[in-house]
Amino acid sequence: PDFDGCKSVRYWFGRYDNFRNGVCVICWTIYPDGRYFADEDGFGMEDNDEENAYCIINKDLEIIVPFQPIDDVRKMLKKYEK
Repeated sequence: PDFDGCKSVRYWFGRYDNFRNGVCVICWTIYPDGRYFADEDGFGMEDNDEENAYCIINKDLEIIVPFQPIDDVRKMLKKYEK
């Protein structure tokens, strides 16, 4: 692909276990906190909770479990460890 002239996007993904046992969990925060909606004077903030979605990938970067809410990340990860 030709990426010349593309806009840049900054993002952050949290990681669990760093492929220690062949798999890794990625955490994606998909709903911003209330400060996102505030104007420059701080008005308009909303009291929103952040929502996290998790996915499990292997060392070949194949998605094993697609992004979804997971209550017990460690327990889910153990199911797929080698």
